[in-house]
Amino acid sequence: MAWRGSCAGHRGERQAWTIFGIYDLSEQMGVSPWYWWADVPVQHKDELFMKPGRYAQGPPAVKYRGIFLNDEAPALTGWVKEKYGNYNHEFYVKVFELLLRLKGNYLWPAMWNSAFNEDDPLNPKLADEYGIVMGNPTTSHAARATGVEASRHRPLDYSKNGDVLRSFWTKELIATKTTKALRRSVCAVTVTCRCPGKAMSNCWNESWLTSERSLPNASIAM
Repeated sequence: MAWRGSCAGHRGERQAWTIFGIYDLSEQMGVSPWYWWADVPVQHKDELFMKPGRYAQGPPAVKYRGIFLNDEAPALTGWVKEKYGNYNHEFYVKVFELLLRLKGNYLWPAMWNSAFNEDDPLNPKLADEYGIVMGNPTTSHAARATGVEASRHRPLDYSKNGDVLRSFWTKELIATKTTKALRRSVCAVTVTCRCPGKAMSNCWNESWLTSERSLPNASIAM
């Protein structure tokens, strides 16, 4: 942050870091990160002061920090259905803002009967705008909400249904890699060996993983 005459300017090296700085100032002005989720009152201030000068904060010690909306049903899911209908962008922007106010930038979305990308096309778009890195829960492979979406592609057995499953995962990776989020390397692809319902099955296959590692800008961590 630096002064220009009587004005203050702010910038960050990366999108999320810029947002961290803005929300840091907001908190110093009296707005708690939990003002919405926990109804923490905003502290009233008649005046705000800032000393002239240059102020800098270094990069976060941990690059990706976030949460997993795990075991969200019935409590959170019931509330979301009552307020928003489903896990759509109106709900997730509240989660994105809280994460950023707490200096987080990574999210595994709700997974019980939910599909982040399919439930609302604005979900991934707004995650990108907010600078949130989206990953996948342990049973959701290669950017798909496997437990929900794959019900149309059963059986989840690669030895019996390999062509359909390969297409199922590959199409999502190809679609995802074209987004601004993945080109900017703020989208993580989760690779796991756990299948829906903790069942042991042949739902993953190393040959598919190896063949798809060449997808441009796809970050696959094991």
